Amino acid sequence: MINGPVIHGCAAFGFRDSLSVNGSNFSSAAPYVADAVLPSTPFGRIRTGLQVEKERIHAGLPWPPEARIKQGRPLRRAPLPYVWRAFVEAGDQTARWQSDLGISFPLERIIAAHIEGNLEEGSCHFDSERGDQLIIAIPNNLDEHGQETLIRELNKLGIKRDSVHLIWRPVATVLTWLQKIGKSLPETINDDDHIHLIYLGPDAIEFNTLRLRTKEFENNQYYLPLRDRPLKLLPLTGFDWVGKTIETAFGPMDDGAFWQAFTSFPEIWCALSGIAWNRDELPRVWGTEDKWSLWDPPENISDFLEKTLVGPCKTLNAITEFSCSLKGKTQGVSSKKMNEILQEETRNLFSNYPKGRTMGMIISGPLAPSMQPKWLESSLEQLQDGGLELQETFGQPKLHGLWLCGNSSDPIAEGAAIYGKRVTQKKPTYLDTLPSYGIWSEIKNLGFEPHWDFYPLIPENTEIEGGSEFVLDPPVDKLFIKKGSKEFPLVIKHGISKKCRESQINLPRDISDNCHVLVHARMKPASGLAIVNIRSSGDEAVFKSGKSIGLDWDRMKEVDQPSQPRDKRSYGYPFVAAGKGRILYEPKVLKQLCDFLEKVSSQEILSASQTDYLSREDNRFFKPWGYEKSDPNSYSVGMFGPHKTDAKEIIKIADELGIILYRSLRFAPPGTVKRKLCGLLGYMYAYTPSEFSSALAKSFSKGAVLYSNQIIAAGRVFHNVHHFESLVDLFISNPSYPSEYTQWYFWSFMRALCYYPDPARLNIEKGHAVFHRLHQYLYENRNNIKEESVKKYCLCAVLFGLRLREATPNFLDENDSLRHNLYGMIKNMKSQLRFPPTMFRGTNLQTIPGDNLNRYVLRFLDYKDTEEDRQAAGGLAAGG
Repeated sequence: MINGPVIHGCAAFGFRDSLSVNGSNFSSAAPYVADAVLPSTPFGRIRTGLQVEKERIHAGLPWPPEARIKQGRPLRRAPLPYVWRAFVEAGDQTARWQSDLGISFPLERIIAAHIEGNLEEGSCHFDSERGDQLIIAIPNNLDEHGQETLIRELNKLGIKRDSVHLIWRPVATVLTWLQKIGKSLPETINDDDHIHLIYLGPDAIEFNTLRLRTKEFENNQYYLPLRDRPLKLLPLTGFDWVGKTIETAFGPMDDGAFWQAFTSFPEIWCALSGIAWNRDELPRVWGTEDKWSLWDPPENISDFLEKTLVGPCKTLNAITEFSCSLKGKTQGVSSKKMNEILQEETRNLFSNYPKGRTMGMIISGPLAPSMQPKWLESSLEQLQDGGLELQETFGQPKLHGLWLCGNSSDPIAEGAAIYGKRVTQKKPTYLDTLPSYGIWSEIKNLGFEPHWDFYPLIPENTEIEGGSEFVLDPPVDKLFIKKGSKEFPLVIKHGISKKCRESQINLPRDISDNCHVLVHARMKPASGLAIVNIRSSGDEAVFKSGKSIGLDWDRMKEVDQPSQPRDKRSYGYPFVAAGKGRILYEPKVLKQLCDFLEKVSSQEILSASQTDYLSREDNRFFKPWGYEKSDPNSYSVGMFGPHKTDAKEIIKIADELGIILYRSLRFAPPGTVKRKLCGLLGYMYAYTPSEFSSALAKSFSKGAVLYSNQIIAAGRVFHNVHHFESLVDLFISNPSYPSEYTQWYFWSFMRALCYYPDPARLNIEKGHAVFHRLHQYLYENRNNIKEESVKKYCLCAVLFGLRLREATPNFLDENDSLRHNLYGMIKNMKSQLRFPPTMFRGTNLQTIPGDNLNRYVLRFLDYKDTEEDRQAAGGLAAGG
């Protein structure tokens, strides 16, 4: 008898589907690709699982008639891996499967029926009333719209919404690995420490890298995977691999014969996943268009699998085109073989987070091998170079080891159950990166020309723990409905898509007065769409539903992003400077540094004289990248810069130098040598060791005694927004400005935003606080700032601080009193600053008579910048 709620972890992608229930794991017994047979009526039951194997409908046989298939005719039989892929490719659109009876079914309904069938066939009695929880693993690229519709369909099948949780496939895998690894993980996890994952599945082939984090909870340390949002969907699937192998190994055949080999015969699928065939079941009866034949694939079918070319299976796409067409089918035929592309993508994994430690590598999924595959053999040396310790067997997870999950219980379903258990016990789970959401509203009633303004609802790259909820606090409070309006247009922007969704909210009657409305937003990771609610701030029932109304994504019209009335050539912020380290162009300097590193390679730390040698300007190791003072038209050679080269040799040298510099810094006593070492590490810019950046950020947050070189180094090396926040927190928390550091606070704030993209994601409230401090400083010192450099750094901090508008276009907009105060302060400064000499050197840009740095900054603040203004901004980065 079962006491209490049961956690069901589910991984059901259409081949070797798995369940993990109460510590027991179940996998589908038959190694067949799973199909769904669609009903003859719109509301009939979709049949899945073993019952489908006995169905003749569109089985591909020449007889009986209902078993036949033909190109150009829709199908009532849908292979689940294909359905999953089409579901992912649909993104934020609804995709359907068209049957031969003129009826279509949403893909999420087919998948929900398949999941329900897995629960039934696994003899897993799921009871929502008992509090059972169903945790479903989903592909890493599944859009929030797909998540939402899948949860709704499961709800229609009697599985309550609060009983369903979704978990990303790679996250579930890592949760299982972490639980099995246990206490062998190091106590300290660095920012870039990570684990590589390869998923080999019928629906997709994926390559991911997840970083690790730690969290203290109830006196225990939990290790959490951190998921970044995927940048692309690889055009690789297991079903294309199987389909193309059938085409290659057996030559031309009719569609029905292909369909039987693809959906009814397990041998090719077994060969791909390393499962031994049951020779007693061969040969099989194989019905072709004009005769009955025998299916008896050759023993060396694995040779065909390795030589299969990358690309979509033409026969499969032709058969399914009139039921549900894939976007990926347009991919051209590649000359690369599947084993070659797998080797290439595996090698690419090790370019992710090179400064972090590789904690392990997992190859999982229904097609994962249990023995080392041939395509992996040629990559073993690189795996070892990347930090893996290769053992004799790979069947068990091991720290810094390779884990092949072919013979293991499915780590995806098991990880889903682990996640469900942690959620119900309110324990730490994982960290997810939410998609960004924002809202455009047409402004008509604030004394300006009608225009659209943008307000972020969920900022880009918001990290939140799985199972938790992000709530926009405070809500957006700058929207008004103008008196007399009959409709209220809103546009939602989701993620990086250029397309938006528009809602024309019809109002029940004319609004008697200008109505102030609030926009609330909340969202959970992997739990569907964000919930956006518009609420009247007063007592008036503005909407048909009363004081508030929710936005329904499916009912909103797809539109282009609204345009603003400002000059399209104006941005209101400068771009990131394009300078790069120039080490490749100075072979003599490079050799000199290599010789030095060879001499000190056996040392633990550098001596004071060696530190002095590196600091000398005449050897040009750490000379700032910029312009020669003696020759204004020549560009100096900077050993390192804020933008990395792809050259492995340079990266290797930088790593060696960074290690010994940072080690020397740690052991150096306080004094001149320590300050010099900090300065040298700062001059390494993006090449500096991540440990130095992390330690520097921690020293800011701990309130340690600081020296100027630390503040200056932050501006050069803080390319991560989280590190940058530590500098900002230090800046805005100081009750007063230490006179000796004032200019360096401004300088570093400006430099990080000038050099690197990521700091522009700074929390907008903290950005506002920085501008308050800048205005405060200018106001309090309006009569006694004598040094032009301090004024210049202050103005440049304002200029590059406007990069926060990239993510928040209405930052310091026309309605912000701080903007007006700052504008007046800069405009009315007693002395207007000339442009720095480096600003226009080496360019064809011409200054306008009477123009100056003050007016230049004000043009950006006022959204009146030009293309020439933005080009000139890069000159402010020279001499860094």
